Amino acid sequence: MNSDSWFAASLVLAVLNERRGLWRRVTSVVIVEAADFEEAFHKACRQRHDQELDYLNAEGEGVRWAFEKVATLDMLPEVLRRRYRDLLGARAAGQ
Repeated sequence: MNSDSWFAASLVLAVLNERRGLWRRVTSVVIVEAADFEEAFHKACRQRHDQELDYLNAEGEGVRWAFEKVATLDMLPEVLRRRYRDLLGARAAGQ
């Protein structure tokens, strides 16, 4: 594998309510570029900081979205990597 491999990782987050405990689990998919599965896993884990948050709900109760695990990690086929790069290029160009 070369450094141009792209991976899709599904991150599982627990949504916790200070009064009721675990409310639900949600899955978020992130795309990372990495040389191999191990590097992709570590990059996906670092993405959790963008996913975790704390806030007060409408009732004034504390709510926390907490990272639980990387549920899946899949290498994207070349055709999807090309399309993703094209999409990023179009966004950068303002199209």
